[in-house]
Amino acid sequence: MIYFGRRYYDPQIARWITADPLGYEAGPNLYAYVNNSPLTHIDIYGLIDIDGIYDEETRRARDAELGRKLKGMAHGTVDFAVETIHGLQTSMAYIGADEFCLEERRGIIGGIEESQTRQREIIDNKIMGVFNIDPSDEIYQSFRNNTKLGLEIWSLATGTYGAYKGIRHLNKLFKMSGKALDFTKIGTNLKLPTAIKENFFLAGEGKYNLDLLSKAGQVLDRNSLTKAGRALQKHGSRPGSFFPKVNGKASNINALGQNCLDDILTHPNSIIKEWNHRSFGEVINITIPKHGGARFSINGDLIGFLEP
Repeated sequence: MIYFGRRYYDPQIARWITADPLGYEAGPNLYAYVNNSPLTHIDIYGLIDIDGIYDEETRRARDAELGRKLKGMAHGTVDFAVETIHGLQTSMAYIGADEFCLEERRGIIGGIEESQTRQREIIDNKIMGVFNIDPSDEIYQSFRNNTKLGLEIWSLATGTYGAYKGIRHLNKLFKMSGKALDFTKIGTNLKLPTAIKENFFLAGEGKYNLDLLSKAGQVLDRNSLTKAGRALQKHGSRPGSFFPKVNGKASNINALGQNCLDDILTHPNSIIKEWNHRSFGEVINITIPKHGGARFSINGDLIGFLEP
């Protein structure tokens, strides 16, 4: 199961498991040809439906709209290429800077990311200048974003998606593991198994082992569901929950739950807080502002998800 920001894609059945949030408007990869009106409309380029009988003014307006869509697709292609290159560049920088201290690494990586931000701004301004496009143009931006998403799907189909997603996910892991965590109550009275002490708190530096927490979600719970799968099922079944409602096979629910957990663990804006819960005792909450979170016991066991 692969999460694309707005919905999930199941590569085993080659289907999206939820409806397209953009609806069924004209655009690339239409679900229905010319909005189910093939007797009165045509679609020459596969991008826009056109009334079969139209005047010159309508033709010019349609051509202008088609141009905005084509330019958006070109910009989306550039976005995909630049993001992939920058992801690889940052990953290599993290690996190469391993011998430096934390502050030195932060300085190096911070400089690289600032440079990348400037590069993206220059590229965006250059492209929009050449295309003479208004940045607030919704059609242009929609096709730009959808083209980038389409290229991610294409890379999945050609087998290169793993490398692309790996680069992005690796960067998220590096950013998270490089963040020093300020715990409110870590002392000598913590009763942790030796293995947990060695892996959960790395070298006594207060850094968090994301692999350990991710694996906590993979522990089997009941009815063939993992801890993460059961947590997602529990929250998703509640009216108004931030988490999506899930049905189907346990394997699919487990995959979706694990994706939710990994997104929480690797999000660059996540907040980590240790405190004493009246029912669970000492716990660690990892939350994303306005996007929910996950709760772990002090021993690293996943307790469940948290609503925003």
